[in-house]
Amino acid sequence: MELPAAHVGRLADVTGDGLLDLLLAGWTRTLSVWQSDGGSFTSIQQDVQIADVVDLEVADLDGDSDLDLFLARMEDDRVLLNDGSGRFTDSMQSLGNGFSAEVAQGDVDLDGDIDALADGWDGEGNVWLNDGAGNFTASQPLSGSSWHVNGLELGDLDGDGDLDAVLVSSLYDPHEVWWNEGAGRFEDSGIRLEAPDGYDVALGDLDGDGDLDIAMGVAGEPRLGLAVWRNDDGAFARVDVPTYAGLARDLVLGDLDGDGDLDVVGAFLEFTRSFRAHPNKIWLNGIL
Repeated sequence: MELPAAHVGRLADVTGDGLLDLLLAGWTRTLSVWQSDGGSFTSIQQDVQIADVVDLEVADLDGDSDLDLFLARMEDDRVLLNDGSGRFTDSMQSLGNGFSAEVAQGDVDLDGDIDALADGWDGEGNVWLNDGAGNFTASQPLSGSSWHVNGLELGDLDGDGDLDAVLVSSLYDPHEVWWNEGAGRFEDSGIRLEAPDGYDVALGDLDGDGDLDIAMGVAGEPRLGLAVWRNDDGAFARVDVPTYAGLARDLVLGDLDGDGDLDVVGAFLEFTRSFRAHPNKIWLNGIL
């Protein structure tokens, strides 16, 4: 079995059989869906042919209990609805008009359905509110047209019960925290997270105090690899961590050593006029 090259992939049970299927998409290749039988994958033919995908998220967007797709694209963002068997149809929504590099999903207006934030390059990012049937309406622009967002994540950072946002810049700018002010309306908190050239962000309780801390993959000069901020009631303090001289592309948090705290896995590249493979890195949590 040979899988196609892809820029982004996800594991999710889109066929509803309890097994994790594989979704692949990319800048030049259309979405492909591969059904798992527990040991191998078989392609599920898709009628929809959409390429230029930079990021995708999986969630039940139309309330029918199967998993749909929100595609962040170089052009307009798209919503694909699942028929329950892993076959997707285009909802015919054309969302935004810029290069979206990242999408994050969650119930930002607390109405019981899954909304989306999509942001990136060449145009303002947007908060997209879901009507419960998978139809999205722009609530507000999320960042200015000159601000290049490369990472985006949602989480309750101030402990008030709604989802706030962290925006990560890819142009050496300070990164930003936006508070959710209710009904899915976000306001810039004024908090600036200083670290060179961010690529991805993950939120989790790294220090065991019950709130969400921030881990960020950074790739600028000097090469740091990872930057971490401890959350103290919505104020953030930078924590010293061992550096790693690579270009951080993606981060995942999880308890890798079974000691009850969250460790960090980073996927890395090397950039010398072109992107090349670089050894990935694990940070075991003792850094906080």
